[in-house]
Amino acid sequence: MADSPANQGYPLSSITPAVSEAAPIIRQAAIGATLGIHELRSRPRSVIDQELLPCCVSSALSSAMETIDPKTPTLSPLFHYYVTRYDNGGADSDGFLYLDDGLSALTNEGISRRDLHSPPFTTGGAATRPSAEAYADALTRALGRRGMRLRYSPLGGPSKVAAIREELRQDHPVVLGIQLPMGYPNSFLNSRFEWIDPDNPPLSSAGHCVLSLGYNDGRTCIHIQDSHGDAAFDQGFWWMGYRVVDSSVVQDAYSLIP
Repeated sequence: MADSPANQGYPLSSITPAVSEAAPIIRQAAIGATLGIHELRSRPRSVIDQELLPCCVSSALSSAMETIDPKTPTLSPLFHYYVTRYDNGGADSDGFLYLDDGLSALTNEGISRRDLHSPPFTTGGAATRPSAEAYADALTRALGRRGMRLRYSPLGGPSKVAAIREELRQDHPVVLGIQLPMGYPNSFLNSRFEWIDPDNPPLSSAGHCVLSLGYNDGRTCIHIQDSHGDAAFDQGFWWMGYRVVDSSVVQDAYSLIP
C-alpha cells in the first residue's frame, strides 16, 4: 500500500460538514446511559482487499450485507461496483461511487454471491459485466424495503457518536464516508491502532468508505473494518476515536437495517 490515500474511492463533499458545539455533551449523555462495549453478533466473511481499485463503497456495503444474516454467503463487491457505476451511472468521473447511489443499487438490484462474479480487483476486473446468473442471484438478496420504508437510514444529529452507538447496539452495521488523514494507511494510528485526534495528523483531500462493527466506551472509539486485507492495520481493523467521529471527518453515516 502506498502512503497516498488518493485512490480509495469515496468522493468528498465540497462543503465541510458542520460540527455541533453540543456534540460532547450529547455524546457523554449517551455513553453515561448505556456505558459498555458492543460488537455486532454477525461478522463479515472476510476482510476485503480493494488493492488499487477505488471500490471502497462497494467493499463496505458488501461487508455490511454479510453481517445482516449469518447465513449470507460471501458476496461480490465488484458486482455491486459494476451495477452502481456502469449500469446506474452512480460514480464520478474518477469512478468513485456516491454512497447514496451505492445504497440505491443495493436496495433495487442487490448483490450477488462472490463465486458468481469474482474478477480481479483491477480496472479491467471492475469493468467486467456480470453474468445473467449473477444478476438473478443478486435480486434474491436485494436490501429492498419494508412496506414503503427503506432498509437503510442516514445518521445525524448533534453527536454522530450517539447516533452510531445506538444503531450498533441494535446490531445494525454502520457504513461511514470519511475524510482521510495524511499518512493513511501507514502512519496515522497510535500503537493501539487508534486514530484519536481529528487534528493529528492533518486531513488530506481524499475520501474513503469504511464499516463500523462495534464500539468500546472504555477506549472511547468505534471499531472499523477497512478494505485493505487482513495484513493491514490490526488484521484489517482499527479504531476511530469518538472525537474524530464527532468532527468533520465523518461526512456520511448510514445504518443498514436487517
